Amino acid sequence: MKRIIIISFILGLVVGFFLKKQDYKVMIKEVKGDVIKEVVNVPFPTLEHFKLDISNLPHYVFKEIIKVDTVTSFFNVDTLAILKDYLAVKKYSYTLFNNEHGKLILNQNTQYNSIVTTSYNYEPRKLLETKLKRWQLLIGAGYSSSNYIGPTVGILYKNIGLFGSYRYNFNDQKNTIDLGLLFRI
Repeated sequence: MKRIIIISFILGLVVGFFLKKQDYKVMIKEVKGDVIKEVVNVPFPTLEHFKLDISNLPHYVFKEIIKVDTVTSFFNVDTLAILKDYLAVKKYSYTLFNNEHGKLILNQNTQYNSIVTTSYNYEPRKLLETKLKRWQLLIGAGYSSSNYIGPTVGILYKNIGLFGSYRYNFNDQKNTIDLGLLFRI
């Protein structure tokens, strides 16, 4: 009786040693974080902010302004199209990066030849790496209420396993062997 237990224990250690040498299967899982959004309004200066006093400007500024040049040709200028373009709100969208760290999108609105609002949308991304063994060895012991006690050994391959246990009853001097099938959920 003791011989069978010792032999099964040594056999379990040998099988476990060789199963430990198996390669791991690396699974990479992408986990997305919470999206971060923000809108930044750019203040638009008014005429009160400028307070331009022409009398305090140096003399050489006026010298350049007063310089007279002769115009030899005239161009037809579409003033209405220039005003429409100046007053129109234009929307721009840029993807600054889209890599293993996440995705950052920058949106900008322009009007009056300047930026009015800027908003960004950042989606953080994290790569999780897990290692799974193809073969796994399970070793345990069991006891039942009818005074059976003994070792249990199991082998898992990917998601399906087989286990067996040897039980011995000290009161009735009986031996029992159990076999079972396991599925990983």
